[in-house]
Amino acid sequence: MLFNRRTHLYLLVLFLLCAILGGRWVWNTNYQNQLDQHQSQLDRFASHISTKLDKYAHLPKLLAQDKAIISAVLNPNNSAQIDITNRYLEDVNQVINASDTYLLDAQGTTLSASNWNISRSFVGRNFSWRPYFSQAIQGEASQYFALGSTSGQRGYYYSYPVVYAAEIIGVIVIKMDLSAIEDNWQSERNVFVATDENNIIFMSSNQKWLFHSLVNLTPTVKQQVLLSRQYLDTDILSLGLLGDLKLKQTELTNLRKGGGQGDFIITSRAIPELQLTIRVLTPKHTILWSTLSFLLVLTLFFAVAFLSIQLAHQKQVKQRQFEQIQSEAKQKLEFLVMERTAELHAEIHERSKTEQALRQTQNELIQAAKLAVLGQMSASISHELNNPLAAIRSFADNGRRFLAKGQNERVDDNLARISALTERMAKISEQLKSFTRKSDSQEKQYLALTPMIVAAKELIA
Repeated sequence: MLFNRRTHLYLLVLFLLCAILGGRWVWNTNYQNQLDQHQSQLDRFASHISTKLDKYAHLPKLLAQDKAIISAVLNPNNSAQIDITNRYLEDVNQVINASDTYLLDAQGTTLSASNWNISRSFVGRNFSWRPYFSQAIQGEASQYFALGSTSGQRGYYYSYPVVYAAEIIGVIVIKMDLSAIEDNWQSERNVFVATDENNIIFMSSNQKWLFHSLVNLTPTVKQQVLLSRQYLDTDILSLGLLGDLKLKQTELTNLRKGGGQGDFIITSRAIPELQLTIRVLTPKHTILWSTLSFLLVLTLFFAVAFLSIQLAHQKQVKQRQFEQIQSEAKQKLEFLVMERTAELHAEIHERSKTEQALRQTQNELIQAAKLAVLGQMSASISHELNNPLAAIRSFADNGRRFLAKGQNERVDDNLARISALTERMAKISEQLKSFTRKSDSQEKQYLALTPMIVAAKELIA
């Protein structure tokens, strides 16, 4: 039990150490890998955006030097010239694959446009309020992104002044559709955005984020954006993120969602020449899930280890219990065998004593029977002994008379008869001793039956 508790404690401590240190290492590693991935992605997207947009940067300057463009500005009332310019801009627009290409006069009114023959034509519309016009009419090349007032589509605008005789007489504008850039931004894990100087999103892989600010805007900034009409009358809402966007790498916390569900890791890169900042945002919960996956695998590993140790310990305990039960059963069996052996020994001893007592009783009964028979035979034996004694007395008396008369032969004959009679009496006595002797019932002897039969006959005779 002590080993079991100690093992559990060691496993728990080891698990906590591995969970804390390993979880922290996995978190830091995944975090750094994510930042490195951000940098790699920003490199690709910055190059992609620059490639897409830079190819239009010098086209307005080339178009501004075209004689047809200059002629259209100089002769705005010449319908034939305007028609030629419209068709020319339409062809140019198709070749360069732009969204729209159009020509503005010095007051910002559209003279010719590539979309001259469609319902949303720019011809006749005034765009003097657009920064790309106000900057170009001052003699500067301009680029600007905004929401199209006619089409309602996002566009990136390039403009350049049209100069004739050292005088700015108009502005040529090329508009690019930004949705083509976003086509390569799709990602299941990350969110890619491009923001302006106010952190307002005008390009994003998440279309729901368009025209939202990453962080809350001050009322003053909101008013400035509204007056600029960069996004027309769109109400710029905030995503509710909180963080320092001046840092290239930081974290944004979503105060509207608790538990870190809307928190992001963000990496930013400014592209000053394009007047935008591209950013990559990764939900923190993706790193959290990676860490939790590691902890889950670690937990499963330790659970398997714990169960293995537990099963091994239980197997060891059961083995010990089995051995103990076997030992106890063996001891009990030995005790029962010894007890039964003792009982058998006692029973054998008792039976031996009983058998010995029976034999002794049998011998005594035999001896008693002999004595009883001897008592019955005593009268006959007494008669058998008295007759020789009487004869011996008679022979002795006669022998004395014969001795007195000097008849020695007769005396010798009587003595011989007396000797024979005494020998007969000795045999009878010897036979009676043999009959009355107590024999050992366990002693086995070989006996000659013939002398016994003869002796019996002599006793009976």
